[in-house]
Order: sequence, then structure tokens, then C-alpha cells
Amino acid sequence: MIMMLTVVGSANMDMVVNAPRQPKIGESIHGSGFFISPGGKGANQAVACAKMGAETYFMGKVGGDVFGDKLKQNLTDLHVLTEYVRTGGSTGVALITVVDGDNYIVCDAGGNMELTADEILADKNQLLKSDAVLLQFEIPMDVNEKIIDVCRGKTLIFLNPAPAAAINKQMLNGLDFFTPNETEAPYYTGITINNLPDAYKSLDALRSMGVRYPLITLGENGAAYFNGQINTHTEAFKVAAVDTTAAGDTFSGALACMVADGRTMDDAVKFASAAAAISVTRPGAQNAIPTYAEVMDFIKNR
Repeated sequence: MIMMLTVVGSANMDMVVNAPRQPKIGESIHGSGFFISPGGKGANQAVACAKMGAETYFMGKVGGDVFGDKLKQNLTDLHVLTEYVRTGGSTGVALITVVDGDNYIVCDAGGNMELTADEILADKNQLLKSDAVLLQFEIPMDVNEKIIDVCRGKTLIFLNPAPAAAINKQMLNGLDFFTPNETEAPYYTGITINNLPDAYKSLDALRSMGVRYPLITLGENGAAYFNGQINTHTEAFKVAAVDTTAAGDTFSGALACMVADGRTMDDAVKFASAAAAISVTRPGAQNAIPTYAEVMDFIKNR
């Protein structure tokens, strides 16, 4: 698998603790299993791409502090190229509470939100020579808008609109892949998703806005997507979830790699679903993301 992908997005240091439940206002409860782990949607997706075998570049901004140094070193150790990572502000952090395998997250974006469009577009040649560019919403919106303007029609663009945010919907016109989850999709379509027909209506709405291949992840109910011919659905692989922190980013990175590698949309979604399923059986973010070989073995043995 030889391809070049560039991810523009966030890098955070995740501080994770398990808890029996979410505390009430003003209440302290006992947790367990605290650990610190590199995260951030952009960095997670970059690691997923690298673990799938892609030559992967990450563009973002971290602080000139211990956390920033650790994040860059961890990316390097995981074979993500960091020559386009800039330094400024403080490193972003995410406070994550895990309850029965589900996560509750509070972020301080730090330097992630100090990234500028001029900084990224100074390296636009890297974007344009990539087989795919991956974006999310943990960096300033104008940075995403400018990247899409530069790359639209020239290289594949994968936009994972998380966390949900107000956008100029014109940015969706001509977008290759738009991949919200079931709670994010209504923010852009106005359609609440209660069942599969609702998801299909949402896909149609996104296509009417100009998205070529909309896809909506549905958690344990799989994913609904347009495969180029019809709206269709894939079931989720059934596993015992330990921590869902990395699921969406693992799915996004794996999907982009498979599409860039020339797989059909149906095969790419199945592969991405398997990768995400493996990730939720492990604690943490980047350390939970499986390799290409692990995903292939998982599919073979199901």
C-alpha cells in the first residue's frame, strides 16, 4: 500500500480516568485507572493512516512545552511525519471520563486554535501532492475553509465535522467525503436520526448540498453511506467495548486510506468499521488504533 496522506488538525494530550458514573454538579466521586495518552482528532487520524501503511504527514500546532514535545515524539515514533507541525501557545489538552466504555470529553484547545490559514497554505504544495487530505473541526474554521478552497477538485478531501460547529454550507459543495456521526449529522441537515430511513434522508440532504460521498456513522448500529450508486448500510462488528475514544478517528483514517488505495466504497467502509471495532476494545486513543495487518486478521476471522 503506497500512498501519501496529509492530515491537518488537532493534537492534544488526553488525561483519562475511568468512573462508575458521571458526577453530579458539585460532587466528587472516586475514579480509577488514570493515564495520560497522546490524542486530538487530527493526530489520531494521522496515526490511523500511518498504521494502515500510508506515508502520512501531520500539520498542526502544539505548545513549546513538555506535552508538545511528547506529542511530536509520539507521532514520530508511530511513523507520522511532523516536519509541518508548528509551535505556538500551549498544547491542547482533553479531560476524558470513561463510564462503561463511553467517553465524556472536555477540551482546552490551546495552540490548536492558534493555527492560521496562512501557516498551512505556506505548505499548500504538500496538500496538493497528497492522495488525500483529512480535516476535522478542532482547528479554526477558516483554516478548513481555505484548505478546501485550495484542494477542491485537485485531491480527495475527507472532512470529519467533529465536534459539530456552525459552517458556511457552501464549503460542502464539491466536497468528496463528509463523515458526521448520528448526533452531528442533524446539525448540518436538520434531520434527527432515529432510524435507518432518517439516515438515508440525511445522506440525500448532504448530497443536495454538493457532498459526493456522505457517510454517517451510527455507533453500534454501523454506518449509512452513499456508495456512488445507492444509499446503503453496513452493520457494526460486535465487540465488547472498553473505551470508544478512538473509534471515530480510527474509522476516518482507515476509510481515507482504503479509498486512496483504490478500494470500492463498500470495501473501504467494511474495513474502516473493523478497524474502529478493534479500537474500542482497547483503552486510550492512539495506542488503541490497530495496524493494517490486525484489521485484515480481524476481518478474516469474523
